[in-house]
Amino acid sequence: MTDIDPPPPPQSESAQAARGSVFERLSASWERRAQVRSFRWDTAPAWDPAKDDFLPQLLPFGEHPAFVGAPAADRARCLAAAWLAFNENQVGLELSIVIPTCVRLLQGHIPGAQDPALWATVSEALTDESYHIVLTQQGSETSRERRGLRALQIPRSAVIAAFERVQAEHTEEWQRDLILLASTVVTEIFIHAHLRMMSYPPDSLQPLHGLVTRTHFTDELAHAGLFRAVLKASYTAMDATQRAFFASVVHLPVRWFADTDLEQWAAILDQIEFPGRDEILAEARALRRELVDYSSLVKVCDEVGITGVRERLAAWSASS
Repeated sequence: MTDIDPPPPPQSESAQAARGSVFERLSASWERRAQVRSFRWDTAPAWDPAKDDFLPQLLPFGEHPAFVGAPAADRARCLAAAWLAFNENQVGLELSIVIPTCVRLLQGHIPGAQDPALWATVSEALTDESYHIVLTQQGSETSRERRGLRALQIPRSAVIAAFERVQAEHTEEWQRDLILLASTVVTEIFIHAHLRMMSYPPDSLQPLHGLVTRTHFTDELAHAGLFRAVLKASYTAMDATQRAFFASVVHLPVRWFADTDLEQWAAILDQIEFPGRDEILAEARALRRELVDYSSLVKVCDEVGITGVRERLAAWSASS
């Protein structure tokens, strides 16, 4: 199956107790920690037509002269479309990857998912994710209406498309479960970068959008810690074949997140008839890959005892 032979993970009682304490601490703090359930639209900032709906520097073409020099109304609609795509992509990750992983954990299909404290914490995370979907969808509504984008269709993201392709290549249920777990661990790591930038934005950005994203970001910080703990518990419980398979696929989602999603952007720019879009996309395609920092994933894998991840990612980065 693979040439990787990961060392056996620790099995000590102290390690098991430490894992349990992580889940128990997260569960005990949930009522005061979870931000999304306390979000109040009646006290949220008003939408301001003079402010941008999204950060230009997060676009794969934000510095292109044709975008920078476009008429203000076109740039405003493009940035609003970017906010809608950003939210749709978050919802897609929740629905296609994170929530199914929570369900499989609660059903006991993923190795190591037999701890009642884990079930409680994952159930709480599942509740959070449902609220996140409502929050992000509601957060899009004003921009859709005010920027004349009610009919805009956002294609599914490159991350989801790649995830589904890899899932389809594996028919064994345990393999698909481990791909789900790997994808969720990486998603929770990489989702933070853009959420963080949108959470504490400059004055030029819609205050409402900053608040919506900051609420989501605060909860995701805890979820990243949760799924790191889940990974440690799960990897410990895997047999040698499962550990070898997991080590061979855990790096793949990093490659998916490095995709600048230009097919999605081509569809969006066509729909809003953005001037100079052919030139913008041609130059963006020449660059294609977004630089990503995968050091956090390597660190987590090193802590767990998953070998070969750093080398695989370094080889991919050097060849891309």
